[in-house]
Amino acid sequence: MWLEFRVKEFIKNNPKIVKKQNKYVWGKSKTLTKIPKDTILLLRTIGIIHGDGNMSNERILISEKEFDFQIRLHNYFKKLFGMEFNIYQDKNRNTFYLHSKNKVVYNFLNQVLEIPKGSIRKNIKIPSYFENLNQNEINSYVEGLFDAEGSVKIKQAELNFCSNSKILFDFVKEILNKNEIIFSPYSKKREERKNIEYNIYGKNNLKNFQSRIGFSHPTKIKKLTKHIS
Repeated sequence: MWLEFRVKEFIKNNPKIVKKQNKYVWGKSKTLTKIPKDTILLLRTIGIIHGDGNMSNERILISEKEFDFQIRLHNYFKKLFGMEFNIYQDKNRNTFYLHSKNKVVYNFLNQVLEIPKGSIRKNIKIPSYFENLNQNEINSYVEGLFDAEGSVKIKQAELNFCSNSKILFDFVKEILNKNEIIFSPYSKKREERKNIEYNIYGKNNLKNFQSRIGFSHPTKIKKLTKHIS
């Protein structure tokens, strides 16, 4: 498996990582960390990080406006790595932040999963190991992207994906085409940045999206279900 090989290389190249009780620690740290095995959940989480994450100074930070989804994402990390996150609210920005410092996980995300340090949106690249993924794994990653960057209209059967990353835009285009999901591109300038948007219309088309990619975001699931039921 692609993940198992990359994990072995990661542990081999980081002599400070020590195995204890079937978990791992960094040097003298007391924080025990699991190495994930669930590739579907892991790739969904990578998609969310690519959309809403930041990695700086050994800190993992993910922003989101809805508390319930941050709890769900916290549980993803707990299942994958056995780690706890802190959640705090910035009321001025109406945003919740999930954050943690964990050297093993931080370096795992960067070295094994190729998530860039700093501003992820500015430095993002499609990871090299994606060429070894099956379609279910790829779709799970795109699900995470839509959890972070997608939205569902309330009054009409319309779903949107918006990003200012041409790399993500082109990748999502390829995957939507492979899944036979019909979409319309649209670009607009917002706050001095050019955002690119895909619009997915129609009940049957949204049903196709739900069955092949879907959401894990509770509010977006609810809105989408209302349109296709």
